[in-house]
Amino acid sequence: MIADPEANRQEGGSAESRALKRIVLWSKHRPKWQRDALRRLFSNDELEKNDLQELLKICKGESEGIPLADKHIRIPAKGADVTLARLHNLKHVNALRPDVELSFRKTGLTIIFGDNGAGKSAFIRVLKKACRSRSRRDGDILPNIYDDENGSNPQAEIEFHIGAQKIPFSWKQDSDHDPKLTAISVFDNRSAVVHVNGENELAYAPVPLKIMASLAKACESLKIMISDEIQELEDQKPEFLNDPPWSSESASGKLLDALSANTDKNQVEVLADFTEKQRARLEQLESVLSNDCPADTASRLRSLIAQVDSAMEFMRDVDDAASDANIDRIRNLERKQNSAREAADFARTELFSAEPLPDVGSEVWRSLWESARLYSEESAYRGRPFPVTDSESRCTLCLQELTSEAAARFGRFENFIRGESGKRVRSAELAYKKAREAAADIFPAIKKLRDHVSMIRDTLKESGIAITARRSCLIGLWRLRSSLRPIEMHGDFKIPTAESAPINELSSRRKILEERVEALNDPQELAKMQAEHDDLADRKWLSEAKEEVLKYIDRLERIVELKKARGTTHTQQITMESSELTDSLVTAKLRESFEKEVGNFRPAWHKIELRRTKNASGIPYFRIQLVRKDDVRISKVFSEGEHQCVALAAFLAELATADSSSSIVFDEPAAALDHVHRRSIAMRLAEEGRERQVVIFTHDRAFVDLMREVCQPSPNRDAIPIAYRHVSRDANGAGICISWHPEHPPE
Repeated sequence: MIADPEANRQEGGSAESRALKRIVLWSKHRPKWQRDALRRLFSNDELEKNDLQELLKICKGESEGIPLADKHIRIPAKGADVTLARLHNLKHVNALRPDVELSFRKTGLTIIFGDNGAGKSAFIRVLKKACRSRSRRDGDILPNIYDDENGSNPQAEIEFHIGAQKIPFSWKQDSDHDPKLTAISVFDNRSAVVHVNGENELAYAPVPLKIMASLAKACESLKIMISDEIQELEDQKPEFLNDPPWSSESASGKLLDALSANTDKNQVEVLADFTEKQRARLEQLESVLSNDCPADTASRLRSLIAQVDSAMEFMRDVDDAASDANIDRIRNLERKQNSAREAADFARTELFSAEPLPDVGSEVWRSLWESARLYSEESAYRGRPFPVTDSESRCTLCLQELTSEAAARFGRFENFIRGESGKRVRSAELAYKKAREAAADIFPAIKKLRDHVSMIRDTLKESGIAITARRSCLIGLWRLRSSLRPIEMHGDFKIPTAESAPINELSSRRKILEERVEALNDPQELAKMQAEHDDLADRKWLSEAKEEVLKYIDRLERIVELKKARGTTHTQQITMESSELTDSLVTAKLRESFEKEVGNFRPAWHKIELRRTKNASGIPYFRIQLVRKDDVRISKVFSEGEHQCVALAAFLAELATADSSSSIVFDEPAAALDHVHRRSIAMRLAEEGRERQVVIFTHDRAFVDLMREVCQPSPNRDAIPIAYRHVSRDANGAGICISWHPEHPPE
């Protein structure tokens, strides 16, 4: 808060300048975007579409703004009255020649006139930029579009007086301005504080209140823009929220039911991490729970358990047969057989060296002998011990009658076979044969391996175990086949290293199957399985919809941020500040001055006054209305000229409340006025010239003559000092100024 109006007046300057300074102080506690908006509003009285877009970014925290400061407001410094002296050395200012200059009379009136296009507007644009102009719509001054390069910055030298002191100032459009010059007031139709409002009423709104009204309007605009953006985000509500596919009892379901801007995204990532193991478990549970009859499902599971048992039995058989211990046993039996044969061969050599044929007693011969034995015992001499050598017997090989020599030889042969060495050979051969046969019985089971692997892979859904089972069994069979090679074929051949079959893994899966069978017969266990299924199913869904869920959380976070930004568009504080500004701006003294100024222009008018009306967007306005006929809208009664007079009255009334008599500059003050109003305004401006420097720009030669007339001396007053500047242009450019009296124009 700042001091009361009376204290403000003691600070010096006009009520408007004090209000502007108050806005600077007040803005320091406003949101960043409002501070930037105020800065813009003191350059242009309305915010354009691109301004609102930039302010929206600041409001949403997407960019930084430039806060309002004293240098932007250009509050005039306290001190003596300020008057214009000379404007010269203008560069890149429209089509003005750089060698032209415009001088001003220090007291009284200076009237600058000339035809359209002569350069008057270029001079006053510089003054509007450098001084305290209320007009915000002129925009930047452009350089000469034909001669100057793009980017040329308009500039000029301005000389002005503060009291008796002359001060030079180098003005540039994009540079800071001298605050002393802002004590000079500039009036044109665009800057009038009196205007026809949206309700077609003639309203009074001082510049500070216009600024606050525009700020309130910006609040409403940004509020709508942010609300539209919020609605757009809310309209992007995911389809899955309309019909949630998850269970509200699962961990994922509870998270999804409570989705908000505060949802932990890391928790989403954790629950969305759905592994292959979990996928396999879910498929198992779906298989169990998909059947309406638990008994049928249990029967299928028991059948599967039997298949797992068969596979494990097969793998154990292969592991046992291909174990190092069994392979060593087979190799040892082969060695024993070979040793027994070697010993028998030695005995045979000693016993049968005199026989007429070689290799009697050898392995080949023994095979022949055993064949003869088999034929004798089962066919030729059934029931009689071999060999049969009586007088009536015959050889079971050649079928000849046995001689005594042949019978004796048969006896020696049988004794050899039945002897100790023969027994050892037969025993060793039999043991080795049985071992080989047992090993060989494994090989036909290779067909079962394919079935077992398929069952593990396709039914149990354990592809890893299936691969391990197949590899370990094939290596086992390879080892077994290698072990059956005769010793003499071994050479440097190495049996491959055994790999353990995944029997433990299968046993673990078998246990799970048994538990499932038990669970199917237990309602509580069945409920647990259903809960596990729902949890896994929801995690699977979340793993597939994770990106969409995370994007939705991002949108919720954005909505929270936007709602927070929208909260900065409330106009309550603006309304409160505007109300207090109104009390300091529209004082009793201002109302009295306004009434007096209106009377100066046309005494025949009906009496009018400033009356406070309802607020617009929280900003108080003052309606100009008839004192005794307040139900009639003046805008429908007043002409355009009368409207201009009221605007000038309000402008001069405000100046009357200030404690300064600095210069005032008028741009076409008599535009659209009839002869009665023109004379009233001419007389009023002439009177103002007695108190301060008054500068008038006009293209109206008749108004120049009228001003000369009203400044003449009369019985009741002295002449009012007046100077004339005629502005023209030639082939080299505009802005050529000469001083001359209308009664003596140059030839």
